[in-house]
Amino acid sequence: MSAYKTIITERREQVVTLWLNRPERHNALNPDLMREVIHFFEQLENDHTVRVVVLRGRGPSFCAGADLNWMKASEKLNVEDNLVDSRLLDTF
Repeated sequence: MSAYKTIITERREQVVTLWLNRPERHNALNPDLMREVIHFFEQLENDHTVRVVVLRGRGPSFCAGADLNWMKASEKLNVEDNLVDSRLLDTF
């Protein structure tokens, strides 16, 4: 498994665990975390030896939803950047 900033992956035989790893933000979604999760599943798509993926969250929360700081900053984005964020959310 690749090295990531906002997720941790562990593999034991046919079971892969994906940990959301932003405990200081209760694993709230931001663009980095979403891109890493998407990348992880894209890489896993062709690995037919994996039978189970377990999603977990580090810290006291699994996932608090969208990161409010990211959502607040998005109001200042131009149309093109808002479209990029929208497409990322659609892919996630």
